[in-house]
Amino acid sequence: INNVLNLRLMKRSNLRIDQFTKNVNLRELKYRENTQPKEKEFNNLDKWIDRIRDGRLKILPFLFNSIEFKGTILELGAGTCWLGSSISKISKVKKVYCLDISRQILENIAPHIIDYLNANTNKITRVVGDFHKLKFKDKTFNFVLFDGALHHISRENFNDVMNEVYRVLKDEGAVVAINEPFLMNI
Repeated sequence: INNVLNLRLMKRSNLRIDQFTKNVNLRELKYRENTQPKEKEFNNLDKWIDRIRDGRLKILPFLFNSIEFKGTILELGAGTCWLGSSISKISKVKKVYCLDISRQILENIAPHIIDYLNANTNKITRVVGDFHKLKFKDKTFNFVLFDGALHHISRENFNDVMNEVYRVLKDEGAVVAINEPFLMNI
């Protein structure tokens, strides 16, 4: 897998390609690009839609009643863009950037999920990149979202990634993380 992609904008598919850093998880990238699409639970679109219906959408009323999403949003590790798609329908949200390392998922699966969820496609930009070096200006986003993505950051790089997140977050912005596995010391 070539871990260096040139920055370019593909207007036809509304997919932006950013350059990967040396810290991108190449094993995860290879899995998401080559292996996952062949696995039994991921080998057709209906199975991806079933994953959305599996309860992920049940968290939305809680999120939307607890947090007033507005402005410009960045979803990191967006995968199928289900969360960004749901948030795109909020009137006060102006733009949603859905970033993931997998071009295959962003190009082949996400558009179907975006359509399935009746997202506001004018607000969504899919970005192929990694969250170790975000190609956005300082203080761009009102919210940075993670849905089951924080655990993909290595321990060695966690602080660097969080520094990037806070760099692109507006002063009054917030980080929202859902569906994250964690360990408890008892």
